[in-house]
Amino acid sequence: VHIRKGGKLPVRIDTAEFVDYTGQEKSLELRVDAIQTGTRVLVVDEWVETGAQVRAAIELLEKQGGVVIGVASINMEDNAVTRLLRDKYHCHSVWRDD
Repeated sequence: VHIRKGGKLPVRIDTAEFVDYTGQEKSLELRVDAIQTGTRVLVVDEWVETGAQVRAAIELLEKQGGVVIGVASINMEDNAVTRLLRDKYHCHSVWRDD
């Protein structure tokens, strides 16, 4: 299931807003009813800097009843938000900034 940048999907959507690593307000979209309740989901994001985008994606998935089983990335930087993600979800990255 693809979660897209705001303004890209031409169907009914759920939206989650966040502030990215540059300080810009952005949003993610997920088609309404894209996830069936109880569906197990692995969130994949190539580079997790602040963790805000991943948190927004998780918000969308859980709003639709998805069960996030983990987060995978090439790199997950170490900060307060990513530590919270690691505490709540199984996270795996090829390397981490610790």
